[in-house]
Amino acid sequence: MAKKFFVLTVVLVLMAGISAIVFAADTAVASTTAADESGPSVRVGGWLKMWIFDRPAGIGRDVGAPVKQADITKSYGVSFSEFDLILNVKCNDLVSFLLEPNWSASTGATPKLGQVSLPTAKPAIPNGITQTAIAASNWGHGVAEMILNLPHDITLEVGALRPHFSMDYGEELFFDEEMTTGKATHDIMVLEDYGFGVAKSFTFGDLSLPVNLYVLSGADGDFVFENNNQPGVMLHVEPHYGPVELYLSAFASRWDDKELYAKQKLLAGINVSLGGLTLRSEIATDKIENVKVKGVDKTDTGYYVKLFYRVLPWLQFMIHHDHAVEYAGASVATRSLSVNYLTNTIGSEISLSDSTILQVNCDIGDWRQSDGAKSIVFTRPNIAVRSSF
Repeated sequence: MAKKFFVLTVVLVLMAGISAIVFAADTAVASTTAADESGPSVRVGGWLKMWIFDRPAGIGRDVGAPVKQADITKSYGVSFSEFDLILNVKCNDLVSFLLEPNWSASTGATPKLGQVSLPTAKPAIPNGITQTAIAASNWGHGVAEMILNLPHDITLEVGALRPHFSMDYGEELFFDEEMTTGKATHDIMVLEDYGFGVAKSFTFGDLSLPVNLYVLSGADGDFVFENNNQPGVMLHVEPHYGPVELYLSAFASRWDDKELYAKQKLLAGINVSLGGLTLRSEIATDKIENVKVKGVDKTDTGYYVKLFYRVLPWLQFMIHHDHAVEYAGASVATRSLSVNYLTNTIGSEISLSDSTILQVNCDIGDWRQSDGAKSIVFTRPNIAVRSSF
């Protein structure tokens, strides 16, 4: 125990020291270049993620004949998780480029329930409990885009994009709050694709209304081109009025080679901040028509609610409720089969410096198939450090 405490202390001190040095260097560079903001410039930033402690523990059950049960307990110590680099290259007032390469560990403290699957020779069910990550820490989005600042405050972006489909992922809000995120965000609220987007913000008195329109290849989050020429279209509006921010997004495309069957994603969200309290919630649905056989649609739905309370400038507490229901059928006979993911997280964010956050969380999950055949109940205490520069 003393050795673990010593290692934790050393890591935290090193991370805080590195962050302080980087922050001071950035401040010095910014002060020397501020006088020539209209000329070419290169800004480098990013973040580093490290696990300090991660221990998923629970029981997985399969009620087939015979009934099977497995202990899914795993324990991980200090390990590297992810390094993201952000390069913002400004050529002139009109043209700039944004690149976000990502390096992440393929092993280490990223436990998957598939690594401790139930002892059965049968294949895992589609989107099944035994093969789904608790929440992957690898969120390498690979953004690479050219940005054009056009007249009338219109912005055009072209390339590999991360559209503003959701607040939790599209706006990267969860990065400062948790090492991993919930199933609703992870499986339903992510949208990444090749294409172009146009952004314009409107103002009506105290009401601010940013609008984004995207034309995408339609791959819906995996950067894989569909087998057709049907593009995907996404519309996003984000009304702001005082402490209230709304989030509305809609995506539509055709996924099959004959361009007959629709794929659509819808999302609505709200963020309210009053004093030290912040409430954020989003709900989304993801539907693909006739994805297995004719007459069987794949529909996933999910939502989350996060409540934050900042006690001190350097200390914030969080409650995170996440619920997702994902389609798991493979035929007309199993069209009603789904997997229900219910996860609650309590946690805190401790600011070690202006750019380093210690995240202490505990996930409590109850994941089960709708017919009761398979289930996993677990807890997952974890400690991590996220440092940005």
